[in-house]
Amino acid sequence: MIKKTTAVTAIILIAAVTAIPALSAGAVINEKSPAAVILGDTDGDEKVTIMDATHIQRHLAEMTRLSDVEMKAADADGDEMVTIMDATAVQRWLAGFDSAYPIGEAMEDPDDGNISVKLTEGEEYAAENYYILSDALYNVSEGEELTVTISEPGTYYVGAGRGALRLCSGTTLDLNGSTLIRSGSMGNLLQNTSAWDSATDGKGYTLSHDITVKNGTLDGSGGATDDVNLCNFGHAERLTLSDITFLNNRSHLVEFAGCSDCEILN
Repeated sequence: MIKKTTAVTAIILIAAVTAIPALSAGAVINEKSPAAVILGDTDGDEKVTIMDATHIQRHLAEMTRLSDVEMKAADADGDEMVTIMDATAVQRWLAGFDSAYPIGEAMEDPDDGNISVKLTEGEEYAAENYYILSDALYNVSEGEELTVTISEPGTYYVGAGRGALRLCSGTTLDLNGSTLIRSGSMGNLLQNTSAWDSATDGKGYTLSHDITVKNGTLDGSGGATDDVNLCNFGHAERLTLSDITFLNNRSHLVEFAGCSDCEILN
């Protein structure tokens, strides 16, 4: 964890700016590519200061352009875009506000097949937790393997009206002793899906394969309706649910429809 090095007393916003995709050409603030990219460190000096938020604002105002490495560091809220909300997230972190994002920490490279995610307790963070998990789980291509681990055991609400968390082929979701509680009219908490670059038509057992969920609790919080399963898996093979406790759902806790080689291990 990088220590905060600058205190700010006000949050400054630039109005009327839009998200700009990563550009490798043109002027850049800093061409250095550090060995480890630190979330929020847009100038590559290995610490997060108010200047990093300023660099994001200048990029959005088209006064300069961040390099590809800096764009990765600038995406403070992890939504795969650089917007004014990223500058605000850095400013709030510097001002000492609690953050759901690991600003100031070295970012893990999804190419190594392991991603650690930091969630925040409290039902008001249900949507934020959903997007953090959903973005991490979608970092796998067909033929690859990915393990997404919740970094700190806790009780985390997920959803708030969003769709199910979707698990692609080759994915392991390690709850690391945590409880995920479905929030609002979410529907299923977990479903399987094909990888983003897969050409499968989803027939037979071809939609997805080799998925594991382990080490924690899945809580339906008493809903959503009588016909919504907590976990719904279909047209898949080699699915494993290991050391999982299922709680509080009005319909089925787990349903396998058209699946092969599925295991529930405790």
